Amino acid sequence: MAKAARRTLVRKLPRVRRTGFLLTLCVAIVALAVQVAAASAAAPPPTLTGETLLGGLFTPEASSVVVTSASCNPGGTSTFTYQASGPASLPYAGTYSETGTAR
Repeated sequence: MAKAARRTLVRKLPRVRRTGFLLTLCVAIVALAVQVAAASAAAPPPTLTGETLLGGLFTPEASSVVVTSASCNPGGTSTFTYQASGPASLPYAGTYSETGTAR
């Protein structure tokens, strides 16, 4: 029934109005497609080149560096794990939090 009602409505519209409606619809679809293409071609985010992460004694701001565990093996591999947090510089200014293992 809804399909029949739409057909009736389209038949009642003058041919000029139908053409204008279809043209407007096509222009809107093309405009949307162009915006989607432009958004996908946007510049990638900056790399970490130049980023500085400070912690411990190297910054006057609140920060911390904590060795959470350590294993010393004079005849093999020694390791320690750590947690660090503090201020980060540009291009991603703010704070950071890091955990890791050094071998």
